[in-house]
Amino acid sequence: MCGITAIFAYHADANPVRGDELSAITQQMLARGPDAGGTWLSPDNRVGLGSRRLAMPQKSPRQTALLLRGPCAAEEGDLGLVAAGDQNVAVIADGRC
Repeated sequence: MCGITAIFAYHADANPVRGDELSAITQQMLARGPDAGGTWLSPDNRVGLGSRRLAMPQKSPRQTALLLRGPCAAEEGDLGLVAAGDQNVAVIADGRC
């Protein structure tokens, strides 16, 4: 099992995404992913992503470690990715996130 959190402040007048709120929501999914978790906020605080992960044995320890990281962010910090499930190993196994 895994869990994904996403908050998007769509309207220009919307309050920015709060990191503490995002973390609290993500933490509520602890039973769905007790092995790891994390959050990511866009630089302008308009998008927040969170994930909880359940460790599933992969083809290699490196793939397992990459799956437990998340959400992933681009080097510039302006693009985030959150994914659930072991089918996403191929997407992130190159280590770019």
